[in-house]
Amino acid sequence: MPAIDFDIENCLLWHIAETEEELLALVPDSAAVQAREIANPRRRRHFLAGRAALHALIGAHPEIGYTEQGAPVITGSPAHENPATGSPAPGYISVSHAGDYALAGFSPTPIGVDIEQNDRNFSAVAHKYIAPGETCLMRGDYANFQAAVWCCKEALYKLAHIEGLSLADDIVLTGTDPAQRTWQGKYRRPDGTLSPAVPIEVRRLDGYTIAVATV
Repeated sequence: MPAIDFDIENCLLWHIAETEEELLALVPDSAAVQAREIANPRRRRHFLAGRAALHALIGAHPEIGYTEQGAPVITGSPAHENPATGSPAPGYISVSHAGDYALAGFSPTPIGVDIEQNDRNFSAVAHKYIAPGETCLMRGDYANFQAAVWCCKEALYKLAHIEGLSLADDIVLTGTDPAQRTWQGKYRRPDGTLSPAVPIEVRRLDGYTIAVATV
């Protein structure tokens, strides 16, 4: 199994080394049907690798549906009806893809994961997701900071399952450790208040940045 070992619980990082046909053999028929509806070959492989990673992480093939925001959820659980309630559920899932990797998360509590390639042009959109007050959190290289902030906020967005959140205005990073491996952030709830601080684990691996948010 092409899983990459790294030290964040409830997650599995999958190196996509298989052909599309090999990935199809690793997923249930329902996922294969969904994959055939994806026209772009690269996106199709990413989708299949994400499902294979979820299976390897969970040890089963749960039925997966999608929220109105397009986030994957385990069908039939309270999370499928209202992911933001925090009601007891069989489990929460999150998937992300970038380059040659797929990242899957599975937890009894809400979880959001993100992986990005560090050579992505974050500077072009930095003004859309980095708030002026967050630059004080920067340690060292600005490019690495941009990648970490993007991944942290994407992970929080996926965890929150709230439509219309602005990465710059509604998702706020409030702190980080000196090594920038553990961050904290909050997101704006439907009533306008900010959530309690959510811990976010950040790792860098071979030109990629990974963020995992859990409550």
